[in-house]
Amino acid sequence: MEVPDYFATAPVLYPEAEEVFKSKSLFFQKDCLVWIIDAKTEATTHKKTEQALLWIT
Repeated sequence: MEVPDYFATAPVLYPEAEEVFKSKSLFFQKDCLVWIIDAKTEATTHKKTEQALLWIT
């Protein structure tokens, strides 16, 4: 699954999140990304991205 641009650039704010995210299983990565992508509005997408990064770190 391709990582969306807004999620791929987010580790700039949370550098440790990228390392932790990549160390997780592909199932975890996909589940996390699908949860974010399923947002109906751009504001919700950003909110979910921020929340996911906080959970990961």
